[in-house]
Amino acid sequence: METIKSTLFEDPMYLYVALVFAELALGALWYERRTRRWLVSLAIPPLLAVGAYALSELVETDREQILRAVDEIAADVQAGRVDALQQWIDDQFAGHFGSKKEAIETARAEIARHPLKDVTVLKGLSLEIVGGRARLHMTTVIQLREIENKMPLIWDIRWIARGDHWRVLEADKPRIGLDLRL
Repeated sequence: METIKSTLFEDPMYLYVALVFAELALGALWYERRTRRWLVSLAIPPLLAVGAYALSELVETDREQILRAVDEIAADVQAGRVDALQQWIDDQFAGHFGSKKEAIETARAEIARHPLKDVTVLKGLSLEIVGGRARLHMTTVIQLREIENKMPLIWDIRWIARGDHWRVLEADKPRIGLDLRL
């Protein structure tokens, strides 16, 4: 089921490739037989491709929502704001940073003390979703305005589904370094 969901909603490239081959096969059959029925059948693969594209754009999967949240948080932190953190952190948040309020205050203080020049989320992240819970293992690379060197931070973040939305439930203290598992 995950493969079908991934193919239809997240990355329909394999489906597009299969539809191109189907179109080539139908084109060859039409060329050989030259009937109206085969000519009309040539419209089926493009229509299926349009339908698959519409599905992939209209439906946001759990994985896509979590990754969008991560990108929003990174962009917000880079801009010196914590609005996305307030939106995506669950009210029951716990972990290394304390409660939701403490985590936001810590982030606000760190951003004020060390303004960021760049925040990059490495896309080779590990995201496991089981039921209404998810575990995200990711690496971000940050660059402070006052220092030219970049610093990779490894994060373990646990998410929980609250209705139709995912929220950060727990976050461990980030580790400094490169994670070769990604």
